[in-house]
Amino acid sequence: MRFASSNTIKGFAWAVGGTLAATGVFWLFRHSLDKGQASLLYLPVVIACALRFGFAPALAGALLSFLCWDFFFLPPFYTLTVSNPRDWLSLVIFLTAAMTTARLASEARRQTEAAQTRERPRSLHRGTGWADAPPRG
Repeated sequence: MRFASSNTIKGFAWAVGGTLAATGVFWLFRHSLDKGQASLLYLPVVIACALRFGFAPALAGALLSFLCWDFFFLPPFYTLTVSNPRDWLSLVIFLTAAMTTARLASEARRQTEAAQTRERPRSLHRGTGWADAPPRG
């Protein structure tokens, strides 16, 4: 049986906490903001999760954001029912954009880590002078 690493658990906690924080901010300003603007508050949470913790926590954040947006800000309120077809379209587009952005950001994170791993042995040699030493002879 494989257990999740502490970093992965932190990532899921970050996704939940960030989504709840974004929901709270939107809730405070719900009378002065358009319901479609909620997605703009949720996307930074998804992107931050992807960059810091990878795709799985970002995907969790995207799904939770989708559900919070529907439950709290789309009529009929406090249900997971959507009455307006335009709202369905907005939800589907948001979820697609959030998942795509999460995948791209997590891939950029993975590539950065791979490049840093490849560079690490070279920088170790530079510090010792092995790579820069003139040939003996």
